[in-house]
Amino acid sequence: MTASTTAGNWIVPPQCAVWLPAGVPHEMQIEGANNIALALFSFLSLAAYEAYRSRSRVDPECLEAFRYADETRCVISYERSFFRPVFD
Repeated sequence: MTASTTAGNWIVPPQCAVWLPAGVPHEMQIEGANNIALALFSFLSLAAYEAYRSRSRVDPECLEAFRYADETRCVISYERSFFRPVFD
């Protein structure tokens, strides 16, 4: 992302932000995908992960979040990836 004002131009690295005071005329340019979010969770085992998934299917707050996502279509796609820890 590039942020431009009359004072200069800044390249903003991924997972970073730039603050501009209110009222400052500016322009933003974004390259690449801008509809991706990432969340990382850690579980002690696959069994613990599956238990979490089961609980989320009946938890009132999770159900409300799922309903909201369906209603607003704010989640375009949902993908899961699994990683192994490098260090114990």
